[in-house]
Amino acid sequence: MAEPSFTGGKGIRDAVQGRHQATQHFADLFAFDHLPAHLRAVSKQCHDLAVWQIEALKDGPELSAALRKLREAKDCFVAQRVIDAKE
Repeated sequence: MAEPSFTGGKGIRDAVQGRHQATQHFADLFAFDHLPAHLRAVSKQCHDLAVWQIEALKDGPELSAALRKLREAKDCFVAQRVIDAKE
């Protein structure tokens, strides 16, 4: 696989095309367009990292585990931004 460029320009739906369904599963979980702007900025960074890793690595159990943990981390980052916005 070619080394990806970390530009953040490619969407996750494009990145998962033709990949194993365990990788494709994450496309909706890294969506961020539906979020308010202050949450979108946090979520987009995790989306872009997921795209970068999907482009850099082959499908396998460790990629699936890493994407799952990144999604969990993204949820925590977004939750913290919600908490910060209340203060």
